[in-house]
Amino acid sequence: MSLYRYSRVSENSLAGLAASTCWFSGYLDFNDPFEGRVKLREKYPKAFSNRTAAEDFYARIRAYFLEHGMKQDVLDQIEKSDSLKYRIQNSVEFLKETLFTTVKDIIESHGYCCFCRGDSNDILLNHLMWAHYADGLRGFCLVFDENELHTSLESLNDLSDLMLCPVTYTNRLPTLNLIDEINFLIDEDSIERGDYDFHVRACSTKSNAWKYEKEWRAVSPKKGRHVYSPMSLTEIVIGEKCLLTIRRY
Repeated sequence: MSLYRYSRVSENSLAGLAASTCWFSGYLDFNDPFEGRVKLREKYPKAFSNRTAAEDFYARIRAYFLEHGMKQDVLDQIEKSDSLKYRIQNSVEFLKETLFTTVKDIIESHGYCCFCRGDSNDILLNHLMWAHYADGLRGFCLVFDENELHTSLESLNDLSDLMLCPVTYTNRLPTLNLIDEINFLIDEDSIERGDYDFHVRACSTKSNAWKYEKEWRAVSPKKGRHVYSPMSLTEIVIGEKCLLTIRRY
């Protein structure tokens, strides 16, 4: 399968083409208000009707508090109640700020590079893509072999966890369960393994207005220039008005 990347002609785009590099932007550079936003669901899962599961969850939260230096008087305040539900609810309130800070840091530290994926005729004859991303036919479109590009981005940039994923188009923000996110936060092994995919879900959801883009997104743990193998670039499609622009460079 091929990936397509539209570009306008500029000093940066021509330099990137010559050096076989592509730019991974921060999510704040994107143009959809959906980018990086989620709806938080705070309801507790049915599993908490099982007291053993609830006690285990609270025990892990308590261990997290103690490990990260929560003041004893705050912990005493939480534990003064005999109600396990009360202790969990109040613990979750204390964890929210830490959770949001952690999640925000993950999203902001990653880089994102946008491509189109699909039938070549649908992509290359998409007038809106040429208009919006290639300076109204004055730019060009790079065509990559998906597997070769993915492999070379990982190997040439010393990455092991670069992801390629489709963008989800919807008029509803992605919904995350607060308890699931806290389970991630207090499970440090999952952070080290890179299991957490919140940033992928949050930064690969766009409103239906952009559905015509058929976008796939490369997600990297770092931003900026990434080198790819020239062998992964299979074709360069020139816009009808592109030559008029190139003469200026």
